[in-house]
Amino acid sequence: MEKVVTFIDGACEPKNPSGVATYGFVIYCDGKEVGRGSGLAAEPWTEGASNNVAEYTALIRALEELLVLGLQSDVEVRSDSRLLVRQVNGEYAVKAARLKPLHKRVNELLPQFKRLRLKWVPREENAKTDALTRDAYASYLQAYRNRVGTATTSSSDAENAFVFCSQCGTKIPADSRFCKECGARLTQ
Repeated sequence: MEKVVTFIDGACEPKNPSGVATYGFVIYCDGKEVGRGSGLAAEPWTEGASNNVAEYTALIRALEELLVLGLQSDVEVRSDSRLLVRQVNGEYAVKAARLKPLHKRVNELLPQFKRLRLKWVPREENAKTDALTRDAYASYLQAYRNRVGTATTSSSDAENAFVFCSQCGTKIPADSRFCKECGARLTQ
C-alpha cells in the first residue's frame, strides 16, 4: 500500500489580515515528491486575505491535487495550523464568516477519500511548504512591482500611481519616501 503524506501551509504577509495571503503544499508518495503547488489564496490587501484563509486554501488545493493524482486511499495531511486541524477534525466550531465557505468546500472533498487523517505538526517540520508560501509572496511582490513600474507612462499617471508598504501594507503614493502609517522608509 502506498503511503501518502501531504504537507500544507498558508501565510498572510506583511500583515494579517488584509495582507497578501499565500499557500503552499507538497505531496509525497512512498517518500518521493509527486506534487506541489503554491499561489495566492485570496485577493491581496482585502479583508478576505488572512493566514487562516491561506491555510484552508492550501488544504483545498492539496486535496484537489490528490484527487487528480488518484491518491485517495491512505493519506495523511500535515499542517502547522492548530486552528485548521481542530476545525476540520470537528474539535472547534468555524466562527469566522470568511472561513465558512472554505470549511464547506473541505467537507465536500473529504468524502472522496477512503482514509484521510489531518494531523498537526510543529512549524519546523513544515519548512518546505513554508518556503513555498514565502516564494508565492515574493512572486506576487515582484509581479506587482513590474506592473507599477510599467504602468506610469504620463505625468497624470505618475500622480495617481501608488504602492503598498512592505511593512504594514498601507496603500501610499508611489512618489512617497516614507509610509504615512508605520513610518517605514520606502525603497525605489
